[in-house]
Amino acid sequence: MSKIKDFFYDRENQYKVDIIKDVFSWIVITALAFVYWMAMLLILSLVLLSVWHVKFDQIVVYSLILMGLSSAAYLIWIFRRRGKEKARAERISKMTR
Repeated sequence: MSKIKDFFYDRENQYKVDIIKDVFSWIVITALAFVYWMAMLLILSLVLLSVWHVKFDQIVVYSLILMGLSSAAYLIWIFRRRGKEKARAERISKMTR
């Protein structure tokens, strides 16, 4: 147990752990985005039944497109957050010198 604890709290490994957490959260958010868009488009197709004539395979394609856009937006958010954290760490390290 001590080796695992040392791995997670080691300063050098903290960057690796953060990257793994970000990748895992990106995968989960992308999967949830697909489920969300699929549900929303299915509900929308039922509400607009007389106006929007769509097949299930078209809904899947639309959901994949919207999922890709949501995933790209989440990746941009992750990279911007990483940049802000890096800049904050640099400011703190300058102040402590």
